[in-house]
Amino acid sequence: MRCYSLWAALSVLFVIGTFTVRAEPTTTTSPATTQAAIQRVHALVSGKVQGVGFRAFVQEHAQKLKLTGWTANLKDGRVELVAEGQAKAVTDLLEKVKQGPAGGHVDKVETTDEKPTGEFDKFLIK
Repeated sequence: MRCYSLWAALSVLFVIGTFTVRAEPTTTTSPATTQAAIQRVHALVSGKVQGVGFRAFVQEHAQKLKLTGWTANLKDGRVELVAEGQAKAVTDLLEKVKQGPAGGHVDKVETTDEKPTGEFDKFLIK
């Protein structure tokens, strides 16, 4: 009986219009918000960073963080990289770059923030 009474009461409230259903609030992400979360950094890494698997180290971590871009050896002994993706992931990659791989040693990481372009679809070793 109790279930029937409750059903009857809800039916009456619904018909009268006093019964309302509240929807959970939703969040939407506008393209401007999404674009703001994307970061691009250009970095030059100095130290013992060539001949120690540094570029493969950078690529591995960049791919795990779902970043795009590239890394390359420079003739002066430094490694250059450009990484683009979520700001937190870019920051995390730079922290890994400062540590470097076993057998390597990072003396300095110079970074420049750049405007994201979305030109890359993966992270490459040049």
